[in-house]
Amino acid sequence: MENHITHIDYMWLDMEGAELIALKSSSRILSTVKVISTEVNFKEYRKGMALFEEFNSFLLNSGFILHKIWGTYGQATAIYIRK
Repeated sequence: MENHITHIDYMWLDMEGAELIALKSSSRILSTVKVISTEVNFKEYRKGMALFEEFNSFLLNSGFILHKIWGTYGQATAIYIRK
């Protein structure tokens, strides 16, 4: 890896709806992540942003489990842990 980063223990994402785009473009390093704390959305605030179902499905298929979720009607914070 270019910067010699071989793994990530904890990843925090708050990218205003672009979290899934970032994760999909980082598959090599994503496979090393142990915990992800991220904003998730149940309502489309910006055109093209990923909603919870798509985001959750991607992380479940990437080897994570949803550990905890809390927030308001349209947005929440979620913690995912690698199985």
